[in-house]
Order: sequence, then structure tokens, then C-alpha cells
Amino acid sequence: MPDAFRQGRVQRLQGLWSHPTVGVNSGNEDGSITLNVTATPAPGDTTNPRVSVVISGLPSGAVVNGAILLPPVTVGDPPRWTASATDVANGLVTITPPTDFSGTMSVTVEGIARNANLQTATSGAQTVPVAVDPVADGVTITATTATGVEDTAVALNISLAEKDTDGNED
Repeated sequence: MPDAFRQGRVQRLQGLWSHPTVGVNSGNEDGSITLNVTATPAPGDTTNPRVSVVISGLPSGAVVNGAILLPPVTVGDPPRWTASATDVANGLVTITPPTDFSGTMSVTVEGIARNANLQTATSGAQTVPVAVDPVADGVTITATTATGVEDTAVALNISLAEKDTDGNED
């Protein structure tokens, strides 16, 4: 993940009306990650547009909560979601990575502004890195019954196995 994102610096998407900013997007494996994007109308825009954020480009198995899944433009298109810029800015839109995924997801976001006359402007799509930190899933313990004689050593048959076997906890 670029240092600018880890250090909390913000990048700006350029657009006609909608100027979203993207902050640090990171979280833990198997947990939900709040999407850190703010989209507002351009300064001086008096058309009072409704601003939304379109989210796409997630890896298979990822889930977006707090957004509406859009119908595909053509059959086989990858999924896209939309949410109001207000919901995104208020932390109501989250992404859950695929099970046991860690690393960086490249998520595409786009700010879209639409006024009462149905005129639309877009910020253009921008790929946003989302850092997913690995988390150990624990251990499975298996034990069988052991018997023995008092005051002598009793052999215990205990085995341990990692639940997370994808090797990302090193």
C-alpha cells in the first residue's frame, strides 16, 4: 500500500461537479472495512446535485454492505454498487474482504453528481488500495482419552492444528 495512504494523507479525484476525496482504507482479514471516501459537489455549484459513490472492482467473494447492488450493464459484467455520498461519508458503507483474504484489494470508486434536470457529472473512476491485514484464525485441539496407573506417568495424546492454513500469518 502506498505510504500516502498508510500515513493518512488524502488524494483528490478530479471531476466536473463531484470532487471525492479518498482517505486511508484498511482493516483486518475476515472483518468489515469502512470505506473512507468523501464526495461533495464542486465549490460554487448552485444546482444542488445529489451525489453518490459507485464502488466496483472488488475481488470475488468480497461483500459490500450499506450500498445497493446495481444491475449489470451487460450480462457477465462484474458487480457494481452505489451508495449516497452521505452514507459513505458517515461510515455506513463497509467492505468485507473474501474469507481469509489478506493483502491489498484494488477497489474502484467514482463520484457521480446528478441535479434536478438529470444532468450528470462524474469524477472519473479511481482505483483505491484497501489494505487487509492478516489475522490468525486460531488452533484446533484434538485429545483422546488417556488412562494410567496412579503415581506413574500417563501419556497424553494431544494434537494441535492451525485453522488458518493459507500461510498469511508469518
